Amino acid sequence: MTISTLNLSGSQYKTLQKLQKQFSDATSEASNSRLVDVGLSLGRLTGTSVNYRVQESSLESRLQSNKVVDNRLDLIDDAMEAISKSASDIQTSALVAKKYPQYQSLAKSALQQLQGSLNTADGGLYVFGGTNADVAPITNVDTGLTAAKANYDAFLTAVAGPTKDASKVTSAQMTAFLSDAGYVATDYPTVGTNTTFSFMDTVKNPAWGTNWSKASDDVTQAGISKTETIDTSVSANNDAFKKVTAAYSMLATIDITALSDAVKDVVSQTAAVTLAAGTDGITAQRALVGTRQNRIDAANAAMTSQKDIVSKAFNDMEGVDPYEASQKMNALELQLNTAMAATVRIQKLSILDYL
Repeated sequence: MTISTLNLSGSQYKTLQKLQKQFSDATSEASNSRLVDVGLSLGRLTGTSVNYRVQESSLESRLQSNKVVDNRLDLIDDAMEAISKSASDIQTSALVAKKYPQYQSLAKSALQQLQGSLNTADGGLYVFGGTNADVAPITNVDTGLTAAKANYDAFLTAVAGPTKDASKVTSAQMTAFLSDAGYVATDYPTVGTNTTFSFMDTVKNPAWGTNWSKASDDVTQAGISKTETIDTSVSANNDAFKKVTAAYSMLATIDITALSDAVKDVVSQTAAVTLAAGTDGITAQRALVGTRQNRIDAANAAMTSQKDIVSKAFNDMEGVDPYEASQKMNALELQLNTAMAATVRIQKLSILDYL
């Protein structure tokens, strides 16, 4: 009988390699509770498992995207809440403006606060910029105020002549000037010519885009599910913000100390009414933002349910029982240790031992 230690050790080495690979795979499966080689284990069903994983990844990506959108809508709502509160405070002050000489500075300060709120940014994008989100929508309130003051001065010239004597303005004339229709100056600047002056032109296009806002009317949108898309911004060009701006501008540029008491009341009351209309519009916009967030919540709930289903599906296909995997690993570890011990003994064998 011929005994070859070389053949014995070579055969044992192959056995040892196989056991080491099996032990490594079993250890991975016990740690991760997942098949170590999905393709080998599932065969033709691998494509189904991969499809489930793609679906889960897509749903998770959408859920994360919706979180970003929801946070942005929170910022928008917070900004509009601040604008609305400030407008309500100024509205109350406007009704008694004629008693306080500092009302003009208060109105300008409110305009600057409005500018700050409308310039709210999220990740470098301005949430009130519409699709023009990379540019601050309200760049300089002084430009708008200068245009508003020029508009008022032109009205005073039409009513009182070169002296611009504001005391000559009547309640009817001021009421018309502060309306959308405007005050019509007959035979001005020449006989047979009628010219219309309206303070509200200050916040109408093209003056609004030239003097106040760089925002676009169109707003950004995002898909929150496979079938739903919502607006993800609010434009600073919204009529509600224009009304608030107009009211603040009235109080900031019209020096009511030079007006009669009756005309002072026209200005303060018109500003208050305009602010009320603006805050009503902002409330409506906040309601729309709330509706969008509710749609996000509903979409997220549906997608989370879908994600749970596909996660269970591929886990059922790719997963392994942790207890069974641990038992298999322990058994292979015992076999591996036994094989390694046998290999050591074989390596010590010598033909001389059999002579």
